[in-house]
Amino acid sequence: MTKRPKMTAAQRGLVSAFTELTGDDSPAAHAFIAQAADDAAPDELPEIPTKALAALLTDFWAFAAQRQGDLPVIRLASVEGAPGLERLEILQDDAPFLVDSVMGEIADQGLSVRSMFHPVVEVARDAKGARLTDGETRQESMIQVILERVGSDREAALIAGLQATLADVRAAVDDFPAMLDLMARTIHELEASPAGAGREENAQFLAWLRDEHFVYLGARVYEYPRLKDGAYAAEEPLFQPEDGLGVLRDPARTVLRRTSEPAVLTAQMQAGLTNDPVTVAKSNLRSRVHRRGYMDYIGVKRYGADGKPSGEIRFVGLFTVEAYDEPAYAVPLIRAKVATVLTRAGKAPGSHNDKR
Repeated sequence: MTKRPKMTAAQRGLVSAFTELTGDDSPAAHAFIAQAADDAAPDELPEIPTKALAALLTDFWAFAAQRQGDLPVIRLASVEGAPGLERLEILQDDAPFLVDSVMGEIADQGLSVRSMFHPVVEVARDAKGARLTDGETRQESMIQVILERVGSDREAALIAGLQATLADVRAAVDDFPAMLDLMARTIHELEASPAGAGREENAQFLAWLRDEHFVYLGARVYEYPRLKDGAYAAEEPLFQPEDGLGVLRDPARTVLRRTSEPAVLTAQMQAGLTNDPVTVAKSNLRSRVHRRGYMDYIGVKRYGADGKPSGEIRFVGLFTVEAYDEPAYAVPLIRAKVATVLTRAGKAPGSHNDKR
């Protein structure tokens, strides 16, 4: 068991002031204030004395006790004695990606963060506020961000942006097992398909993605519309709105730009149907989850009984840091391209020019 570092005098003072104000000697209260004290940095909030900071955290603790339901609760409140500051407080069931997603939204809105506290505590109440059975608990994430004054003209935009961000986080996290299962079935389908040359390398690339090299944020299954004579129809790929996973639960969200979304409107798109079974590109969707930026798009063709592409499974998400750290020669698909380039270059293996 990892030992918690000894508290500084300032941290001990914060814990003591909080305990005195709340009178709460429960394990949850102790865990809350101990984690908050760990997050406290003396140079971040010099205008807020220890007792005043303890009062802010006491108010946040009392606010959390009133939460009911399983949806996130968000509020903006003043910081007494510091008119140039406001506090943003978010309560929700603990989940991956919360802090970086919230902080990404705040940064996108051009707001200045002075300090952030993120205790995660075990609570003995269910989503309706009723006490759980003895011994049962659930983890609640409590985020308090001290901001330089937001201003009434930007408050609504901040709350709306955070609500959208947390909804995307929840959709991606809730549907993660289903997306992982879909990827496993996609790999199996590709391995059994008549995809031709490169099928094995493409399947290995998908397996590499599955092994913690991709953050799955959304997925959707498409069908290529066909005419009676078997030719591809000049229409957009079809999908069932209720089948989307993660952030693609919303049928209005398109993976590619609207001008690129149709599968067969151009000769170039028609030719693409006979190319490699896996496509890697940037999507039209900006991520609100984990990291800000356009999501990566992985398209995997599906094949019909006639051996022709019948549709596509599209995954959107983000390559992990580990993926970017992998050497090129270790990544399926990329390693084949590197080998081809080196062969065509014709340099002596291991020579300076070969490495260059």
